[in-house]
Formats: sequence, structure tokens, C-alpha cells
Amino acid sequence: MKIISFYFHKIDERFKLILIATVVGIGGGFAAVALNRSLELGREILIKYRGDWYSFIFPAIGAILSVFFLVYIAKDVGGHGVPEVIYSVTRRGGLLRFRSSFSRLISCALTIASGGSAGPESPVVISGASIGSNIACLFRMRDRQRITLVGAGAAAAIASIFNAPVAGIAFSLETILGEWTATNLITIAVASAVGTEVCRIFQGNQIPFKGGPFTISNADVVACIGLSIFTCISALMLMRLLKAVRHISSQIIPFDILRAGCGGLLVGLIGIFLPDVLGEAYEAVRAAIYGHSFDGIIFAGILTVGKIVATCLTIGTGGMGGIFAPCLVIGSFLGLFYYKLLLLLFPSINWAGQAYFCLLGMAGVLSSVLQAPMTGIFLITEITGGYQVLVSVLLV
Repeated sequence: MKIISFYFHKIDERFKLILIATVVGIGGGFAAVALNRSLELGREILIKYRGDWYSFIFPAIGAILSVFFLVYIAKDVGGHGVPEVIYSVTRRGGLLRFRSSFSRLISCALTIASGGSAGPESPVVISGASIGSNIACLFRMRDRQRITLVGAGAAAAIASIFNAPVAGIAFSLETILGEWTATNLITIAVASAVGTEVCRIFQGNQIPFKGGPFTISNADVVACIGLSIFTCISALMLMRLLKAVRHISSQIIPFDILRAGCGGLLVGLIGIFLPDVLGEAYEAVRAAIYGHSFDGIIFAGILTVGKIVATCLTIGTGGMGGIFAPCLVIGSFLGLFYYKLLLLLFPSINWAGQAYFCLLGMAGVLSSVLQAPMTGIFLITEITGGYQVLVSVLLV
């Protein structure tokens, strides 16, 4: 072992980072696969009970178990996903706890599988980042190198969970590290590609939300300006309501488990009337993109607001999960609402279609919330295969 360590430290620093980034990418890929499989298992177990009268308490039970595991079993009390990784990069030299590599995945699975309105990406980001941080510590890397590997782990996680390697690279460089140096780019690109391939081996090379082809006219491009305003308003509503829920709920209910349970119960009650807002809600996104009928413009607007409220109640009261997936769902519902509004106001125009505006809504809300336009652009084009709408996405 000493001989291996001796020769390893003699390797050129850049090549060393690439070798370790490969290992980090494998770890990030397996973390994403494990979380996806856990969510699928949880849904399969609970789906047969969804129609029962007591199913509205499932999100509350999941939130309680999630917080109990995180606080009292894993004892991993810290920041909330991506902000915690950013704090680690900016203030702690990329140091993250090893238990964060698995504790957030388990907690997230309990929250989302039970119906909590959140996404899997934030926990898997901190898992991948923690893998990168601890492997860097194992090889006694310097702070600068460790930070790069934290970014590599985050990139591998995003790339794997969405099957979107370029979006993983953009997310890490734009959001986590905040700089586009050559060393960072190569290391992160390797981890992102490896993580994606690991995920594809176990889950296949699937495009989550296939859209198009579209016939895009000048009217559709001009309509993008109006949609961008709607997405901005929705993003502001989501972030301000989330902040308010966190503040108010912590003031009213000081106990973590009870607060999360109450939030989950309210989400379950919303789910009685709007089941499409529960969990990841990706099936509802596919239904919107594939042109399945929803009950008019009012219902589309209610779905949008309902998903915003359910997400804020889930994450704001302590449920573990990310904001990526809810942004995509909110954006798709908002795009559906906007499309139906255009049909109502301008019925004589032959618009590009429901799927077109759903995809643009997803890009607009995600970019607005994350304040990361490049991530939003690449993510939407990769997870939808919608490179045809790239110009429209840039406008939104």
C-alpha cells in the first residue's frame, strides 16, 4: 500500500485528478441508481393503497420517518442539500461528512416515496459531493483539489439522476464552483460522463421527457416573451412562499418531527384533490408533454399553484428533497396554463403545441429559481431531447 501511495503521489496533479474523478463519478452514479431504485420500490409498495381513504396520511408518515432517521439515527443535521455543498466549498475547503453520502438518500427516499412534493436531485448532489470530498481526504489532496472533486461529485450526481452529462457539468461549474477553469472543466467532465454511463448501464439510456418535433412560427417565438414573465412570477412565488413557510412553521412548531409531520399532513390533504402534485409528479409532466387532456385553463392554473404550495409545505417544514424536480413540474403546468391562455386569446393562430410551451415553462422556472441559466438550458435540452427548441429556451 505504501508503494502504491508513493507512486500515486508522483503522478502529475492533473492526471491524478482525472483518475480520482473517475472513481468519484462511479460513486455518484451508484448513488443516483440507488435512490432511483428506492423511489421505484417505495411507489410500488404504496401505489395499491393510494385509493384508500387513509392514504392522505402517507406524506406525514414519510416526513416523520425522514426527519427521525436524519436527526436521531444518522445524526446528520446540517444545511439543506445544494446550499450546504456551496457553503462547504466557500468556507470549509470542500470538507463534507462521510455519513452525508448515504443519510440524505435514505431520508429523501422516505419523503418522496410517501408522496412528499420534492425532488431527488438535492440529496444525491450532497451524496456525490460527499463522496468526492472523502475520497480527496483519503488521498490527502490539498484544499483546491478537494474542492474540484466536490464539484466533480456534484456533477456526476446531477448527470446520473437526469441522464444529462452536459447539464451536470454546467451545474457544477455555474452553481457549485462558480468558475470555469480548464482543470475544473476536465475533471468535472470526466466524473459527469462516468456517472452518466454507470446510470445508463443499470437504467438504460432514456430521455425522461421526449418532446417534438415542433413546427415553430414567429408567433411562438414572440409568445416566449410572455411566458418568461409568467415563469419569473412563479419562481418568485415559490421562493418567497418557501422562505415564509420555513420561518412561520419553525416559530409555531419548534419540534422538528412534529413540524415535518404537520407539513406532510397538509400535503396529503392537498393530494386528495390534486393527486398530480404528490411525489416527483413526473408522470403528470409526461402527460402534459404528450398532449394528454387536462380540464381547462383554470385547472391548469390550480395545478401550478397547488404544486408550489405542496413543495413549500414539504421542504419548508423539514422534508428532505430538492427543488429541481418541483421546478420542472411547476414549469410544465405553467406552460400548459399559458398554452391554454394563448388558445383562448388567439384561437386563429396555429401554435406550436402544448408540449412546446410545457418544455419552455420547465426551462424558465428552473433557470429563475436556480439563478443558473446555462444549467437550465442544457438540462431541458438533454432531458427532453428538444434541441429544436434551443433558441426558444434561450429567450425564456
